[in-house]
Amino acid sequence: MMLSTNVVDSENDYCPNIFDDSVEHIPKERRVPTPFWFVAYYREGRGNLIHASRYLEKEIGLLSMGHIKKYGKGVLIRAKDLTQAMMLLNLPRPSDSMFESIKPHRTFNYSKGSIYNEDLYEFSEEDILAQTVSNE
Repeated sequence: MMLSTNVVDSENDYCPNIFDDSVEHIPKERRVPTPFWFVAYYREGRGNLIHASRYLEKEIGLLSMGHIKKYGKGVLIRAKDLTQAMMLLNLPRPSDSMFESIKPHRTFNYSKGSIYNEDLYEFSEEDILAQTVSNE
């Protein structure tokens, strides 16, 4: 049984009044999701998938089967976890490195389709569409 003597007001207790219009709405912190797909472009004359696989395993750890593939003039890499993704984002590329650049893939890291977010209610459909990237 709960008695009123068990309930104590404390300065750390806070219950916002959602029905009061004068309450300031503090925006939630939004973070861009960490990409998991990357494209690494070879330096001139260093395009070798086997060497690329060995180099990446030495730098970021073991890659699962199928997580590195030939991709145009480079390789497509799928990080197996958040740690590998952060390592790929921050991988130093000295002048003797086999890769000229490593970048998040432009489309594989984002899904296509409908989105639902309460933060978008205040914007018109035209404003939202103006900010989205179209692949048409």
